[in-house]
Amino acid sequence: MTNLYLGDIAVRYQRFSDALPFLVVAQQAQPNMPQVHVLLGQCYQNQKELQKAKDEFLAAINADPGAAQPHYLLARVYRELHDTQASAGELSEFERLSKTEKEKSAPHPPQN
Repeated sequence: MTNLYLGDIAVRYQRFSDALPFLVVAQQAQPNMPQVHVLLGQCYQNQKELQKAKDEFLAAINADPGAAQPHYLLARVYRELHDTQASAGELSEFERLSKTEKEKSAPHPPQN
């Protein structure tokens, strides 16, 4: 978990090459943790390794299909790969999941 936290901090400060070794270790320890894949994808995308970024975002979606963020990030990768149809599909899924998340977190009025 320490490697995940250090990698997360490095990504937040846009120090992607510093984050990568921590995240690779974190992925080996927690291969099914969606956040590790998201962070690795962000590193790869920043380094213009778009296929690796795509693979990581797809792994994050596979690990947590209900999460909106990886769909948004994957849409950006598809846009960089000039696949506008796939990008639009991922953006649509991002919007749908974001709406669902907002509805779940919104306070419900009391029923009479």
